[in-house]
Amino acid sequence: MTGMFSQQNLLTNALSVLEQNHELLSQNIANVNTPGFKTREVKFHEFLEQVESGKADREKLEKLAVELKKGLQIRKDGNNVDLDSQVGELKKNSLLFQTYSHLLSSKMATARRAMSR
Repeated sequence: MTGMFSQQNLLTNALSVLEQNHELLSQNIANVNTPGFKTREVKFHEFLEQVESGKADREKLEKLAVELKKGLQIRKDGNNVDLDSQVGELKKNSLLFQTYSHLLSSKMATARRAMSR
C-alpha cells in the first residue's frame, strides 16, 4: 500500500506545482502590454530534484522559486512576453493538470474499492 500512497502524494504535489505554473502563466499573459514586464517561469527542476530526493512536501512546493525566462526578445517598451508562447504553455499546463487529476482520481477510486471489500 505504501507505493499507492506515494503515487497519490506525487500526483498531489505535481498538481500543486501545475497550479502555481498556471497562475504565473496567467500573470504573464495579463501583462503582455505592460511596459518593462518580464516573462517569469516556475523552476520545475527544483520540483523534480525534490521528487527524486524524496523531499517533495507541500510546504516546500508552495514556495518554489520563480525566475525570469531567458532568451526572449525584448520589445522597445522593455516587455518580453510572447503571447503565442504563453498561451501554448497555458494549454499544455491545463492538459497536464487534467491528466494528473484523472490519474489521482483513478488511484483514489482504486483505494476506495479496496477498502470497501
